[in-house]
Amino acid sequence: MGSERPCRGLQAGAGPLKRLVPTMSLATSSLIVYTLLHLIPPGKVTTYSSLARASGLSPRAVGRILARNPSPIAVPCHRVVRSDGSIGGYSMGGPRVKAALLKLEGVRLYCSRGSWRVHPEDIVDLSSILLDPPEGGAEALSTVKAD
Repeated sequence: MGSERPCRGLQAGAGPLKRLVPTMSLATSSLIVYTLLHLIPPGKVTTYSSLARASGLSPRAVGRILARNPSPIAVPCHRVVRSDGSIGGYSMGGPRVKAALLKLEGVRLYCSRGSWRVHPEDIVDLSSILLDPPEGGAEALSTVKAD
């Protein structure tokens, strides 16, 4: 399977997806996870384990929250991968769509052991991002609110 296969049918040269932040009403644990997701810059991913540590939840709880994401593109759950670097599932079309979204954002993917994996240099630990958040991170989250 070639590295271009998951992106077939997508417009060549498309830039990173525009980050959209919806106004939504969420449970506190979901709000924490979705807020942390917006700290992951385009072109990078984090792992379920890293997101779990940063949120104080279990990796399975994080996975359940991401699976129920009401706005999978606006809340960039596609930027979360498994600890082994494999991309895992995606609620809006499965791994093929997730791989295509990641590639559009500049994440380097390769195929290994029958699944798409992220280049290790593109995986970030959220603790490093929390210590040095991207410019505009707080403003990007200002419209997200909890019940």
